[in-house]
Amino acid sequence: QGYPDHMTAEMIELIRLGREVVDDGRLKQLREQIGFSRSMMSEILHISPVTYTRWEHAGGASLRLLVAEKIGRFYQQTSRIVEELTRDGVDIGTLIPMHLVAAAAGVPQELLLARYRDGDFEAVDLGILGLWLHREDLVTLGVEDK
Repeated sequence: QGYPDHMTAEMIELIRLGREVVDDGRLKQLREQIGFSRSMMSEILHISPVTYTRWEHAGGASLRLLVAEKIGRFYQQTSRIVEELTRDGVDIGTLIPMHLVAAAAGVPQELLLARYRDGDFEAVDLGILGLWLHREDLVTLGVEDK
């Protein structure tokens, strides 16, 4: 399955975590918490939307090692980000991914990035999840919050 003969302890732990969070529903809970659609999750994890939806309904008992590790790593990093936001008093529900703002505004994401760099608005860098904007800045950008 594309792995060396010797896996590190970290790889084994991420594989275990990936399988566990799919099977016990924590991946779905995290997806809902960060406001991602199933389609967005499938894009991030590089799998088909049908496969992701099946995991949410029936678990992922047959996850390949590489996929399970990727899920474990995503879950670990994203959970850490959400915990840090919560600790800092930031509700992730008050933020929206920049790529969704660009799509809603009908402008290329590069244009929003340029405006961000010019200081037109602030964004929060959520690591693996990318740049997110404060919902209150949507009016400044001419985008309706839906």
